Amino acid sequence: MNRMKRSTIYVTSFFVLMLILVASMVVLSCGKSGPSPQTSSPAPSSSTTVKSTSPAVKSTSPSQTTKPASPTPTPSPTVDKQAQLEAAALKEGTVVLWAPHALVAEKYLAKFKQRYPSLKLELWYSGDMEIAEKFLLETKSGQNNVDLLGLTEQVIVSLPKDLLAKYDWPNAAKWPAFAYPKDRLWLRYYLSTKAPVINTKLVSAAEAPKSWEDLKDPKWKGKAAASLTSEEAPLAMAAMLAKGGELAWEKSFAFWTEVVKTSQPRIVNLSTGPTTLLGTGEFQILLYGSGSVAARQATEGQPVGFPSVGLVPASASVLAIPKQAPHPNSARLLADFMTTIAGNKDFVDAQFTTPVNPDVPSVGARLHKEKGDEFFLYDDFLTAENMKKSSDFWRQLLKK
Repeated sequence: MNRMKRSTIYVTSFFVLMLILVASMVVLSCGKSGPSPQTSSPAPSSSTTVKSTSPAVKSTSPSQTTKPASPTPTPSPTVDKQAQLEAAALKEGTVVLWAPHALVAEKYLAKFKQRYPSLKLELWYSGDMEIAEKFLLETKSGQNNVDLLGLTEQVIVSLPKDLLAKYDWPNAAKWPAFAYPKDRLWLRYYLSTKAPVINTKLVSAAEAPKSWEDLKDPKWKGKAAASLTSEEAPLAMAAMLAKGGELAWEKSFAFWTEVVKTSQPRIVNLSTGPTTLLGTGEFQILLYGSGSVAARQATEGQPVGFPSVGLVPASASVLAIPKQAPHPNSARLLADFMTTIAGNKDFVDAQFTTPVNPDVPSVGARLHKEKGDEFFLYDDFLTAENMKKSSDFWRQLLKK
């Protein structure tokens, strides 16, 4: 019995000892995995990324989670260049346009004035030759008073080229190739058509000329008018009668000599004024008038019109910037505006001309098309020499 008690004691002691050893190991193990002392832990950085509590979101470094600031948009070169041009033009404060069509510029430049209200627009209207002569006279005397010229090409070719500035005409980059000469001293902006113009109340459709030859009819004696500023008429006729690329000068001179001798026309000047007089009944026919002026005045209710005579000569009117323009930036700004789709459309709507830019619709072109007219472009023959020959003959003929 005593032996059994001692065994039980030994067993019990053994188990107690084992429990003590296990407990000690657990305590030691916990001590090794416990947190480090507070003083040994580095302070958290302000850029430390907070870990997500969602197991689906992985912890990432600041460089991965912080989005860089959006860069400031860089203006395109075109926008930046336009802004610089506008700023420079507004600083100049004025832009001066000389052109026959300046008479209606307030209409076709209304949007330009709305866009740049602080830019003063100065206009001078006269005939092409008068404008060219004034420009030459003032330039020779050291006066530079015009920023943008609007002239017919037959007149612009007579000016010394060193008086005009080269320009890229950026808005005309996709226009037809014939829009500008290689030196880019001017831009062919629209086409001017020329034809006999009649008073539709005084001349019936049956009596109206059906061809150029009909201008020789004696019935026009004392009832016709001819403009001194139609100097290109002999050249246009010589081009229409040309064969093998050779101008038919003699045939043209003979034709116009007979027309003037037979009709004995009243001598007038320019196009708009004479067409207005035609509408009032001052005469019945303008032998060589402007199709666009006639179309515009007819739309305004004047009794004028251009009968179909078949082949209709058409020449370009141009825009050009003088090399010594007093406000060169304003000149480019105005030229750029006039060659936009909107600016070009407002111009042809006011002038009833045929635009060189095929993307611009035109009432004037439509009217010619409805009449079955065929345009004859003779710009290849427009040289200073040819224009002088044509002008000299025309002025001498009408002064007889």
